[in-house]
Amino acid sequence: MPESLSIIKGALPYLLSGGLITAVIVTGAMALGLVLGLFMAVGRVYGNTLLQRAIGLYIWFFQGVPILVLLFLFYFGVFHYMGLNLSAVAAVTVVLGMTTAAYQANIFRGAILALPQGPVQGSLLPGHERYPDHFDHHPAPGPEIVHPGLVQ
Repeated sequence: MPESLSIIKGALPYLLSGGLITAVIVTGAMALGLVLGLFMAVGRVYGNTLLQRAIGLYIWFFQGVPILVLLFLFYFGVFHYMGLNLSAVAAVTVVLGMTTAAYQANIFRGAILALPQGPVQGSLLPGHERYPDHFDHHPAPGPEIVHPGLVQ
């Protein structure tokens, strides 16, 4: 066996372990970002002025500060002073989740604002049922608005 293949064979367990850790971090960060981003989008669209400004400040901060700076700031600063003893993987997952939440909040906010308002506002009028029959027959246009490149 050539020497280069033996080097790769020796490093393969480390590469596979690193790939697994990366998959765990990405999955956790995307799940956290999805949940936080959805709640922030709803708060930014339908919340009061104070809530909208607080969420806007959060988004401005996490989109404006480089990720490496956020990782150092939270791992060696915020988490330490809060008394949280998180592992490096958990800390990276939380920080990346909070960062992707800022980006996903803007994506979901745009999708909420792009929905047609006529049927929604009409269903909220006094004397009308909360969810009219035409919502049962026509699916919501959510995926086409949020990710138009994915839906053909």
